Amino acid sequence: MLFKTIIAISALLPGVTQAFRFTAPIEDGIYAIRRDDSGQEYPVYLGPLNATLPLDLGPVNNTLPRKPKPKRQFRVENGSFPPGPAMTKIDCTGNGMVKEDWEAAMSALEDYCKEGRRYYDAKMAFSKGDVLAYTCDYFGGETCTEAEARKAFERIRGKCGAQTSGWFNYYGRKTYGVENQPASFCGNM
Repeated sequence: MLFKTIIAISALLPGVTQAFRFTAPIEDGIYAIRRDDSGQEYPVYLGPLNATLPLDLGPVNNTLPRKPKPKRQFRVENGSFPPGPAMTKIDCTGNGMVKEDWEAAMSALEDYCKEGRRYYDAKMAFSKGDVLAYTCDYFGGETCTEAEARKAFERIRGKCGAQTSGWFNYYGRKTYGVENQPASFCGNM
């Protein structure tokens, strides 16, 4: 009986905790992860890594279930996060990467966030070679700033080492990360 219960529960979990996964490496560029009417996610190519995307790419894909937005809003000032180590989490996934691709993917995400842009989709990816930098918006309507993205990648670098994969969760509201392709990311959405 216990075995059947475990099987039943495990069958339910993928829908709850499933991450988006590129099943094969994708071409260099910026991608938004969209969800169709049946719930299947798919990447949408937005442009090359060096593209200056318009501030408004059309309607935001907010079809993902959202957590309630926290009452306190934090802003990153001068590239530093507010105090509260319990509010942030960094983890390393330990995959080594090609330095040039690692730097280019993270730099593209930082450049995208330069003007305090809002997320067009809950999951966005920036691909260069075999490296994927990504960001996840858990509440909808979040913005990213260059200083915030840079600080997140500095913290990943500080804990995980240079050219190593990892992720940084910012107050439970969003995640920045870097991973080898094919990659799973935003698994808690």
